[in-house]
Amino acid sequence: MTAADKILQKALVGSGMDSRQWSAVQAGLRDRAFFSATVEDVRVLGAFRTACARVAAGEMDASSARIAMRDALTAAGYHPPDAEDQGPGGIRNLMSQRRLDLIIKTNVEQARGWAQHMEGTTPGALLAYPAQRLVRVRQRRMPRDWTARWKEAGDAVGWQGACRDEPVALKLSPIWAELSRFGTPYPPFDFNSGMGVEDVGKRKARELGLLEDGGSGERIDSPNGGSEAQPPSVVHPFNANLQATVPNMGEPERQHLKRVFGDQASIEGDVVKWRNLFAEGAPTEPVRLPAPSATVTVPPAAASSAGDYAALIPALLREGGVIEVLDGTVLKAVVSDAVLQAVRIETPKKGKREK
Repeated sequence: MTAADKILQKALVGSGMDSRQWSAVQAGLRDRAFFSATVEDVRVLGAFRTACARVAAGEMDASSARIAMRDALTAAGYHPPDAEDQGPGGIRNLMSQRRLDLIIKTNVEQARGWAQHMEGTTPGALLAYPAQRLVRVRQRRMPRDWTARWKEAGDAVGWQGACRDEPVALKLSPIWAELSRFGTPYPPFDFNSGMGVEDVGKRKARELGLLEDGGSGERIDSPNGGSEAQPPSVVHPFNANLQATVPNMGEPERQHLKRVFGDQASIEGDVVKWRNLFAEGAPTEPVRLPAPSATVTVPPAAASSAGDYAALIPALLREGGVIEVLDGTVLKAVVSDAVLQAVRIETPKKGKREK
């Protein structure tokens, strides 16, 4: 599975909760949901998810992604807030570059971090490089105190498979998830973080007391006694059934989840599962097209997601494969043997006059 797949398999979960309230949701549930603080419209979230996935796949740059995301907001009738702290450049303004960049960077970096983590925790990778070091990969104007955060995380997990003197730990140590604001054992470890990880070989891990002789990192053998490490698929599964276990969940917690997520969440015992009510708009199977019919004309706002075209596919199918937008853009279905293969977007050329 690729980083883009990781993003696209998340359930769209709309909620008016802010980032602080979302941070209180169990990490496994957050990881299986595509959300953005205070965004309730799942149509907007769907466009955001598609844009982020295309950036992760290298099919779209951040600038084009921001345009697609703003178009989706406009089509949904979003109006930027008037308050000064939420103005044109404010983080709470969904139209601002600062907010959109945060959404893109966080989702793309998390997906790529997940892919790197899964690749680095295969049995062969653990045999050669059982540990990793916390390192700065990008400079920040006001860097956080990661030394203090490392100590705090280490104390919280009893230093299982982690070094006190250097920011090095076994890849399967619980310190990584504890270190992360998102509760995930891979970078990014916080919003706009400049920290990443680099592999540490078996010899160095043994020198630091993280491994016994012959160890490979598949066990967490720490100076403090250690414990068995779970295999990577258990440590951080890939959206398994879009569900997560919330241990010791009482009735107040159940009622809270039902209140803020409604029918989007299904709760049975200690298991909470996202009900993917709003699946990806693009068809996953070949679609048979009807015979061509007349061209339909739509206003530009209706083609707000023309970049990923998912929202317009039903109209393309209904109208026989051609949509003309009032600004001159034409969307045409590319058909082979009566099967929809792709959608071609033809934009008007500027600066040319008719002769």
